[in-house]
Amino acid sequence: MILAVVKDPGGTNGVLPVVKVLRGESFKFDVRLIANGSAVKLLSDTTENYEALHSADEVSMRYPNPSIMLTSMCSDGGVGRDLVPLLRGTCPTVAFHDYWGTRLFPEWHDPKYRPDFFVVNDELDANIVMGAWPDYKREQFIVSGYPMFDQYAVKYDQTELLTSISSRLGIDAANKPIVLSAYGIYKGVNKFLSEVIDVLNDLNLDIYFIPRFHPRMKLNVPEEVELCNQVLKRFNGGTLVESSSACTTQELLRASTVVLSDYSTTLLEATLLRKPNISACYLEEIKVNYQVEFGTVQKWMPDPPFVMLGCSAKAVDKISLGQHLSDAIHGKLNLKSAQEKYFALDGQNAKRAAEKIASLI
Repeated sequence: MILAVVKDPGGTNGVLPVVKVLRGESFKFDVRLIANGSAVKLLSDTTENYEALHSADEVSMRYPNPSIMLTSMCSDGGVGRDLVPLLRGTCPTVAFHDYWGTRLFPEWHDPKYRPDFFVVNDELDANIVMGAWPDYKREQFIVSGYPMFDQYAVKYDQTELLTSISSRLGIDAANKPIVLSAYGIYKGVNKFLSEVIDVLNDLNLDIYFIPRFHPRMKLNVPEEVELCNQVLKRFNGGTLVESSSACTTQELLRASTVVLSDYSTTLLEATLLRKPNISACYLEEIKVNYQVEFGTVQKWMPDPPFVMLGCSAKAVDKISLGQHLSDAIHGKLNLKSAQEKYFALDGQNAKRAAEKIASLI
């Protein structure tokens, strides 16, 4: 019997594809999916077979002898992390990263929480872990690609998508470039927006500009809403799409000509969709947020991973931001070869991880 423990949305999305493969026809394992934290609500909206258990002791009493334990790496540790020391020497434990560098400090830094094996996306991910955890060995890594990326291997009809988006947003998405500017930060985001608008106004290209703000902005920093509205009034560098709420972020990413952000995961999604994309982290407000988000890990990840891998263009000031935007709109950013090299989309990441896990039992 396999235990699989999930907690947060990202962690759940990372582990669940592997659970499905292990339960499927190729393996037919008995996998007990354990939810805690927000995963309880997330899984309640699916047809997945799961249990809600809220402490490591509760899980170990119910399932004292698993063959192996899989866990997401989530905020504040959670049940999966707390099971690692309880199962030490009893069965193998496998942790899943869903983003480079996350949760290594502070939640999982105590050596007692070291999993026996670690599912990572690539060598960069593994190197960051070994920098943060010097006692960890390379043979403990399962380099499979993040299982959640398999969804991007599914083909879609671009013409149909553009027609649908045009109808919902009242634009002609098939015949004019779309600049999607997605903001991961929310405190101080008006300054980032102002920078982008200055650049687009200077370029003065015939484009659609779609700003997309962090969903927590209104709740966490409501004052930013009016500040951003005032900044948007200055835009005259194309056609502003004032509201894009009729479309999902993933739909807009698929439709966009270029994606611009700070260090948010929208740039990762853009990379997986083979889109030209630009990371602009040079403003002080963004630097502060990055420091808060990654802390000590910055020593091994000074730039977002997709920038370090050459899959996103790095803007270092307003001039380079304008040049990258112009190059992207005119098809000259040239990121695709690196994107294909570091993020191969064969739809087999979950299967690769499952095969290695099966070999450990």
